[in-house]
Amino acid sequence: FNLELVYCLSPLSGEQYTSKCMPYKHKEDKDRNRVEYKQKNKKHLDIIAKEYRVKNAEKAKENTKKWREKNPDRKKEGIAKWRRENPLGWKKSHLKRKFGITLDFYNDLKSIQKGVCAICNKVCVSGRDLAVDHCHETKKVRGLLCGNCNIGIGCFSDSEILLKKAAKYIIKTK
Repeated sequence: FNLELVYCLSPLSGEQYTSKCMPYKHKEDKDRNRVEYKQKNKKHLDIIAKEYRVKNAEKAKENTKKWREKNPDRKKEGIAKWRRENPLGWKKSHLKRKFGITLDFYNDLKSIQKGVCAICNKVCVSGRDLAVDHCHETKKVRGLLCGNCNIGIGCFSDSEILLKKAAKYIIKTK
């Protein structure tokens, strides 16, 4: 086999990388060598893929959307993997996407509440972060709650009337 090295310069990053071009006699050789090539040249292939996505943003978005529709399980696995590897990034994106707040705002609210639940004044016993409590109608953030208080309010559908009835019931049946 003839092995030909081609040196390429990345237009975006300016990094130099090599690509290997090799003629194949059999399909099995081509498939095996393709896997080996991808493993050895992952960094360079990532640069090329990134450049393509930058130059062809709309087409890349469309291709990604199609791939996700065809591969929902792999999409789910990828998200789970990213979430495990990037807990801080996940927290930031979750807060922004779900509540429209930044991590700094969350941390400020947590320090104002001294790291405890706004209702029971206890630290979350599950070891998880305090949950963001918000009005489902106005989407306004009300405060941070422990898991139990957050679930309790949710079970009462954020209804003042039901919560008052529940309080009266507890007092009456003591």
